[in-house]
Amino acid sequence: MTDTQLRRGGVPVSDLAIVTHDDTLTGDGTTYHPLSSVGGAASSQFVAAFRAGVVDPVPGMPVHVAFAFEPGGITTVQQAEVGAQEPTDGVIAFASTIGMIASVGDADLVTVQTSGFLTLTEDQWDAIADSSGGLSMGSPYYVSAFDNALITPSRPVVPGQYMTRVGFALSSTVMFVQPMAPSQVLGDSILFANWSGSPLPIGSVVYVIVASGVNLVTAAESDSATTAQAIGVVVALDINDNPIVQVAGTTGIIDWSLATVTGTPLSVGQADYVATSANPGKLTTTAPGVGSIVQVGVALNGSRLVLTAPFRNQL
Repeated sequence: MTDTQLRRGGVPVSDLAIVTHDDTLTGDGTTYHPLSSVGGAASSQFVAAFRAGVVDPVPGMPVHVAFAFEPGGITTVQQAEVGAQEPTDGVIAFASTIGMIASVGDADLVTVQTSGFLTLTEDQWDAIADSSGGLSMGSPYYVSAFDNALITPSRPVVPGQYMTRVGFALSSTVMFVQPMAPSQVLGDSILFANWSGSPLPIGSVVYVIVASGVNLVTAAESDSATTAQAIGVVVALDINDNPIVQVAGTTGIIDWSLATVTGTPLSVGQADYVATSANPGKLTTTAPGVGSIVQVGVALNGSRLVLTAPFRNQL
């Protein structure tokens, strides 16, 4: 606040908010001169307005700042979100958890706890963690991407989702609130795109047909030099059901049966190639005899594929 002065002793200035000897911020209750108590445990909490939406505020809910008014005014918060989305300032803001709701008051006013110990009943924690018996002692908790849980001890693994830790469980009823900055799963190893034509199954190999503006992808085929320019495999869908393509690293798709020529899981230790136009977008362990040979990766096991840098060897 630009008109706030910190004073220790002396004569207080009556028209300004001041800090007294016991670190209590005092004022006249107006927007510019708020009346609130800080210091001690209360310094880790603040009162905010919960933005109305499809969910109601509940104790333990992780929240982000939805709107911050002028200094001294009340802040608006809403439920944190970490779904798979292309990173933008707005999306990162949704995933940037500032704390957890400690209590819910009248008129959708909530008390947000930004750090320290938050104690709720086991039933209250179960309601937001989709658990039984309260928190899992010793576990870190993250903002959940599932509708039936607001927090989870399992870190997000879906490409494109955000991993935002909110704290650590000290017991079945006590959370040590310690929000961290969000980080996107796989980060620069994924590409957000749009379908060109009909959607393809998870695991399909794709190439880009428009590399400017909106990236459009469709099934890769080894027959021609153009369609053989595979960039990676579809590993997930974003919140709008558009493809998320992984271009590097190790994938973790559970079911590859719709993306292999044989309709079976990956073959351990085998190289996987782009198939011909007879099986568009699919993987094959048999290198094509015509067109181009494009090795997509090598299988570690039936569900994990190490992606290799796409290299087209024209026959």
